[in-house]
Amino acid sequence: MTFCKRHIAALLGVVLAYSFFSTSALAQNESDVFRYSKRNQLGSVRTMGLSGAYGALGADLASSGINPAGLGMYRRSDAGGTLGIYTNRVESSLDNNLNTTNANGTFTNVGVNLTIPSINPSAPFFSFTFYHQTSAVYDERYNIEGLEMPNSILESLLANVQGVNFSYLDNFDNNYFYESLAWHAYLLDTVNNSINQYETPFLSQLPVNVSYKRQGEGHMSDNNFSAAYTAEGVFSVGATITSSSIYYQQNNIRTETPSDLNSDIEYFEFNESFTTTGEGLNLKIGVIGHVNKLKLGFAWHSPTRYLLTDISSYSMINHWKNGGINDAYAPDSYFEYIIKTPSRIIASTALILGKKVIISNDYERVNYGSGRLENEEFYVADFSGQNQAVENTFTTSHQFRQGIEVRMSKKFRARLGGTFTTSPYSVSAQVASDEYSWGYSFGGEFRNDKFYAGFAFTSTRSENDQYLISPQIQGEPIIQARVSSLLLVGGGLRF
Repeated sequence: MTFCKRHIAALLGVVLAYSFFSTSALAQNESDVFRYSKRNQLGSVRTMGLSGAYGALGADLASSGINPAGLGMYRRSDAGGTLGIYTNRVESSLDNNLNTTNANGTFTNVGVNLTIPSINPSAPFFSFTFYHQTSAVYDERYNIEGLEMPNSILESLLANVQGVNFSYLDNFDNNYFYESLAWHAYLLDTVNNSINQYETPFLSQLPVNVSYKRQGEGHMSDNNFSAAYTAEGVFSVGATITSSSIYYQQNNIRTETPSDLNSDIEYFEFNESFTTTGEGLNLKIGVIGHVNKLKLGFAWHSPTRYLLTDISSYSMINHWKNGGINDAYAPDSYFEYIIKTPSRIIASTALILGKKVIISNDYERVNYGSGRLENEEFYVADFSGQNQAVENTFTTSHQFRQGIEVRMSKKFRARLGGTFTTSPYSVSAQVASDEYSWGYSFGGEFRNDKFYAGFAFTSTRSENDQYLISPQIQGEPIIQARVSSLLLVGGGLRF
């Protein structure tokens, strides 16, 4: 079961706590707890134009994924959708070495709301909604070239296997999985025919030139099934059952060129490829109170229970100066496990100033340290160490969203929004990067009695730490600044 040494480099910067050479089994999946807990709330052109500050507003299909009580404010049926282009720009810097990489992706949101009149005068309408949305995009691509690292990754592997019988390396033992690759590629060898003492074909304590290429793609999508109504014109209530699916695929290529001139090694490559798929289920409930021109909203999203499957493959290719090659390919690994993401709460206000201006505010709270890894029925694994690391490394994050909508004319609306998110990391994580994130948005929409169409643009900036070898050896992390942008167009019909 090679899964216990699987390497998932955290898309969102968890590598500090869960480095590639973590001595804790299954440690890389701690980053998954955070990755799949984050949701971008990619919604309609209206919600995105307001930076997602839509918890107290309603009559929009995207309310099903934020505060489903907003669906109870419909008085007519609605069908609509959006198309978007997503761009992720990454700047990686260490010791004035700067690399910039871009990745692009697309997604689609579509839904329908059926509003049914009721004979009950205190609740004259009931709304039933189906909304398919892309809730997170994982596309990324970056290259780090010509980076001088103080030590080779072989230095860590060498330290791990001293005193270990070589038979464990021959058999790709779970505890020495990466070391087995180096052993079979002749990047680790025994000393003077010893059975448990090892050396490398070059001085691994000397600096090495490193290039690192990562390409990832994937998404999280939700199918929301909602019901809502408004009672007495005073408060709206709603609920959503969400069925989620996850797909993520990543390829990493790390190349090291030793500085040891006496070595017969030209360079070597370490290649990783893995795919994660899975499904999850959660519940969202919400309420909105209507007090004259003020709306007050509250929503609770239950934890999501994801059943995930990982398929991973690894190889090392050793290139000798004489043109020879030694390569090693590990057995593909397959593993199933469960992630329970934390619950979240959203408190919202919306102030309607006549028929011209709407000011909307959302506050969202998530304790990422409460996420958990659990066993799938047929795969027994001890996740206690990983769950303790999650609890120690992550903390409660607070997000503030604000949006302003201005009716420019009878049929055209302009929107502007902003968002700020506090750090999800605890002090003990010792994250060196600027752990806060912020973003902005703007958009516009044409709307008449039956038809609406518009656009929105959003951009969010964040930073994370990246370690290519053990933090104890690398020292300072590579600081990666990410700018994620989205251009969205959409429209629909009301009937």
